[in-house]
Amino acid sequence: MLTCVAQEESDGPTKYLERKTMLNARVIVVGLLFGSIASPLLAQHCPGILESYLSGISVKREDESIKIAAEYRKSGGRDKARYQAYLVAYFEKDAGKFVTREPKERVDLERVAVLHTQLIEKNRDGGYDLAFTMSERELANTMLRHGEANSKEKMPKWPVGTYKDNFRMAIFIPFLEDSKYSVLKGLPEDRHECNYSGSPALLLQELPYAFSIHSYSAERIVLHINGLPLSKVAYPLGR
Repeated sequence: MLTCVAQEESDGPTKYLERKTMLNARVIVVGLLFGSIASPLLAQHCPGILESYLSGISVKREDESIKIAAEYRKSGGRDKARYQAYLVAYFEKDAGKFVTREPKERVDLERVAVLHTQLIEKNRDGGYDLAFTMSERELANTMLRHGEANSKEKMPKWPVGTYKDNFRMAIFIPFLEDSKYSVLKGLPEDRHECNYSGSPALLLQELPYAFSIHSYSAERIVLHINGLPLSKVAYPLGR
């Protein structure tokens, strides 16, 4: 320290001021470089999503149709006006097979029957509403076509009886940055969300209902919701 002071004094005030000016300039340049690098990183930072769930689920039978309504909610993360939601269905034996693990965890909708997709918009209470209606016959036909496409056995053409596999439904909401499944017009332009958990979906939640397909004749097809054992005594289809 004494040597440094002595050197500064021997150089005189002019040399000392020159060195001081060069040092300040270097500090400013380093500061500008750091700021240019850090600014985009800071701009991308956002709070993590704490909760993502269905706050309400309703299943009703109306005029030989199945009507499903649900409300989605999340807490944390960025405030987004709209998301794209899917209602999918699959047989119980295939549950979980549409979430692949390699090379990384992701949802594969080619392994399920996609019944419906729509934009869900944030309501005044902070939730997002989804609604879907399909006739029992159309829904049953959709699931039998899906089952036949994923089975080596030929499905019979509506004999009287009960199909041997129940099917279930789930609601899938992809992240806005998912370019494969967030595709509808009207989604927010700013799609960035901080998915710190690396989750394959913003939401993938199974509905708490099992549906069974019953054929009483070629004209009368009925779906039972959480059917009791007595409703399944008919000869199983697909044996």
